[in-house]
Amino acid sequence: ITIPNSVKIIEDFAFANCTYLFKIVIPSSVKQIGNNAFKGCISLEEITLNPYVTMFEPDAFNECPLLNHLVFSSSVTKISQYYFPRIGNLKEITIPNSVNLIDDFSLNDLTSLEKISIPPSVKIIPKNVFSGCSNIKELTIDPYLTTFDKDTFKNCPFLKCLNIHNSVVTLNKFNFSSIGDLTTITIPKSVKTI
Repeated sequence: ITIPNSVKIIEDFAFANCTYLFKIVIPSSVKQIGNNAFKGCISLEEITLNPYVTMFEPDAFNECPLLNHLVFSSSVTKISQYYFPRIGNLKEITIPNSVNLIDDFSLNDLTSLEKISIPPSVKIIPKNVFSGCSNIKELTIDPYLTTFDKDTFKNCPFLKCLNIHNSVVTLNKFNFSSIGDLTTITIPKSVKTI
């Protein structure tokens, strides 16, 4: 389903029980999503939206058991504190290159989150941004462009896999032990020199 930019409100039960709907992009023109708008969309896995522009009722995504991937729309430039657990059972978050700032505690307590990709446009990751995200297993990052505190990933005991962002062309000396207890590091084809 493609929602045009002319839409401002998605009414109550608008897409309820669309059992074959698996992915939806909500434009930033949509300011409000009503009660049970996507209730019973049992195949819905991924949603793209700007949660700071689009307000929605706590039960807008009621009974969407597979909704586990949030993609921030490209209109988002800053990720602030927000109650993301109301968007399904998030296991993966995709942050676009438009984002250049992530606030402290903005992604905290996402206990189901397993995978996150942080673009090189984000220069600093605050210390407590992943506080309580106890199940993160995989991180994609450019460790030379994005700086973070030594305790940023301290409470992520399952973080074992680091994917180096494809913006990296040279691997220099870096304290990779500051990113969890890594067992796997994936080097992209963009890297020419180690």
